[in-house]
Amino acid sequence: SLTLYQKVSPRSPLPGGNPLALYKESTSELSDENKRSLLQTALTDEYQLKKETPIPSGVYVEDIFEDYLIYNVNGQAYKASYTLAEDGTATFGEPEKVIAQKVYEPMEALQTKYSEVIKEAGRRNASLDSTRLKKIVELCQELLSSEEPEEDKIKKATKEADKTLAWLKEQAAVKTEEGVQYPASAFAYTPDLNDPTTWMLRLFEGEEVTKSQLSKASAFLSPGGYKGQKVVIKESDLPSVKRRIRFEYRKIGVDSNDMPKWVKEVETREEIRNYIPLTEAKFDKGRATVIVIKPGFNVSEDR
Repeated sequence: SLTLYQKVSPRSPLPGGNPLALYKESTSELSDENKRSLLQTALTDEYQLKKETPIPSGVYVEDIFEDYLIYNVNGQAYKASYTLAEDGTATFGEPEKVIAQKVYEPMEALQTKYSEVIKEAGRRNASLDSTRLKKIVELCQELLSSEEPEEDKIKKATKEADKTLAWLKEQAAVKTEEGVQYPASAFAYTPDLNDPTTWMLRLFEGEEVTKSQLSKASAFLSPGGYKGQKVVIKESDLPSVKRRIRFEYRKIGVDSNDMPKWVKEVETREEIRNYIPLTEAKFDKGRATVIVIKPGFNVSEDR
């Protein structure tokens, strides 16, 4: 990639034009590394002067060009011209603030886009054997392995890969476990529907919920976990996760009394909310069903 620097302000903390005498080897014999070292030392001396505690603390060279350099001061980039005398004396011109902009070469842009397509395909309900996906993958691989591919073909493939990436992001995300792809609905905990790595507590085996998977998911919520393994679930999300597991238990005909206690902690409160005060009950021929939830008086203790 290429890094371009755009001017943002003519102001700078560096007093330009001050000669800095650094007696080194002849500048005509300087290697790139030695030139960088010389300019780095010059900048350090220019900013630190004779202060025991230099301010700013971070000054370093980012890029060096034929007649100017880019250096960084505490996170802000500056551009300044420079000249090197034969005796190694470095003189800086007036610096100006700049911002870095990264520009990708066509081949690098294609490589980046190709990697994004492969990554997204793994997260979505899309097979690499599908016609659309297979076509762009093979095209990218062909161009990326070529020694001298045509630039027009590279740009065209990059645009096609970009369209494919947009199409992939419209597909449903899936998570692969034990060689099988599962949708978000197969898991009891899905905090981020677009990030399958966050999905936990699978309830499906194949295409349906099974009692064995429900038992496994319930065990993960126990103090000891499932075979010693535990899952980390936000406290605020636990009630809904347990509710989902209980719901699936009921769907396959398991009575509430037969469910693991690890998913029944809030069950009692749900049952209580399903009852209404006797004063609000509907009577059938003067009779109403009374269920004693807990022996004792009511709240007002009048009955």
